[in-house]
Amino acid sequence: LPNTHEAIISREIFDEVKKIKEKRSFGGYTGNKNRSIFSDKIFCKECGRHMSFRCDSRQKKNSAKIYKYKSYYCNLCKDEKTPNNIREKDIIELIKPKLKDFKIQNTLNEEKVIEHKNVKEEILKEISILNCNLQIIYENYKKKIISKEAYLKEKSLIQDKKILLESKLEELKSENIDSKKETDIVILDEEGLLKVYVKSLIDKIIVSRSGEIEIVEK
Repeated sequence: LPNTHEAIISREIFDEVKKIKEKRSFGGYTGNKNRSIFSDKIFCKECGRHMSFRCDSRQKKNSAKIYKYKSYYCNLCKDEKTPNNIREKDIIELIKPKLKDFKIQNTLNEEKVIEHKNVKEEILKEISILNCNLQIIYENYKKKIISKEAYLKEKSLIQDKKILLESKLEELKSENIDSKKETDIVILDEEGLLKVYVKSLIDKIIVSRSGEIEIVEK
């Protein structure tokens, strides 16, 4: 059998994609413009504490357009007059280059998933045929169409084939590839993909007062 054991996407990624799709389906998805996509993941390098999220509405000079300014700041460092803050946009720009590879890694194996499914179905079909053949030769033996010796010989051959096929089937099951997953991540836009990436792969983001950003993956 071909090597098809590589996971397509993790259960955590799949569940996160599902949540985003459900929000869209019921009309509740608006992009969550006033919420943080890095919830509980931003830490201050100076003191080690969580950084707070802030979203302000600002208006550009000589323009009626209002935009959201999203940032993170450390309460402790702020109180001690040594502010540590970072724009959400800067963190997103650092992560963006990774999204393309993340998407590719989780969609390239679509053919393997389909092949895995087809091989499994073919094995089940062959096992079913062998079961039918066992029943046929048994009935032929009972009707004295074939001798006991011929029946036992044929039965042994069929059972040996079944054992091999069932062994292959167990190998496929142990690989645990979920064929429902391969297309879900493909339909996400950049924002949705970013949310899945952050939720499933990023453990924490450490920000220093100098503006350095360290992304720690799980």
